[in-house]
Amino acid sequence: MRLTDKVAIVTGASAGIGQAIARAFAAEGAHLALAAVDRPEEMEADAAEFRRLGRRALVLTVDVSRVADIRRMVDATIAHFGRVDILVNNAGVRIYYGYGDVPEEDYDRLMAVNLRAPFFTGQFVIPHMKKQGGGKIIHMASQLGLVGAAGSSAYCTAKGGLINLTHTMALELAPHNIHVNAIAPGPIATEFFLNRVAKDPAALEARMHHLPSGRLGKPEEIAAAAVYLASDESSYCHGTVLVVDGGYIAG
Repeated sequence: MRLTDKVAIVTGASAGIGQAIARAFAAEGAHLALAAVDRPEEMEADAAEFRRLGRRALVLTVDVSRVADIRRMVDATIAHFGRVDILVNNAGVRIYYGYGDVPEEDYDRLMAVNLRAPFFTGQFVIPHMKKQGGGKIIHMASQLGLVGAAGSSAYCTAKGGLINLTHTMALELAPHNIHVNAIAPGPIATEFFLNRVAKDPAALEARMHHLPSGRLGKPEEIAAAAVYLASDESSYCHGTVLVVDGGYIAG
């Protein structure tokens, strides 16, 4: 197993990509701090399964748009496990407005969750990783952080900023053996995506037009990328943006 006895925080762990990552990490031997703002019953069910596998698990209800909640999440993880080896900043929100129609409150919420939260979560875990002699930080970006998309100006802005944050953190933290990398998923068949986009045939057709793969991705395929970046196999990766998008940006 590639993550034996590593302690990982995964935000947005109650569904979709975050849940798939937590399950993949547990299968590879990691102990998990599962954090999300909703659906605690999903995290409790996963935590029970992880414990049956011999892993330790902690469930935390956390709103990552609040810096106080982020600090509480990291403090609780350290108190429970004594360390943190891996941080996956996966929690995210998305809004669909044309550029000129984005409400201020929705913009602020999106930026708080998608960009400010990773910024400050890193600040809180880094001192512990430095004491331990290293760690892994994985930001969940998007292919839309690399290309634009009509109707997603705020989201593209946040994810582009997250990619640049990944590069900057990697430069500062590589001397401390802290690896900071990002994953840029394309369209993934999560519950959110299927409920929001797949119900609109025109919107889904437009997405599929950009996918040389001819299909949506699976959460488990993003989880496999996260396992790689969390493991020793990625020991030469600093500031990498691992694009897993079915060929979206190549088209």
